[in-house]
Amino acid sequence: MTTGIENINKNKKNKYFAAFLAFFGGIVGLHQFYLKKPLIGILYILFFWISPIIGFIDAFLYITMTDDKWDKKYNKKFIKTNN
Repeated sequence: MTTGIENINKNKKNKYFAAFLAFFGGIVGLHQFYLKKPLIGILYILFFWISPIIGFIDAFLYITMTDDKWDKKYNKKFIKTNN
């Protein structure tokens, strides 16, 4: 039986996994599909001759991004607010 916290952690986007996908699957935009941005992912597929370079840049940006900034950008619904 899983708890609510375990379910939340399953749905959170992991920046290291996204970087892995960007590095190895950047040519087809795998990381964009993982981050729930399918339209951008489709653009990566259409512009496959430049997307590996952009994928490498994305991987670098993801890895160097702070956890707080990552969560604000890709895990907004999991951030606790003080309301």
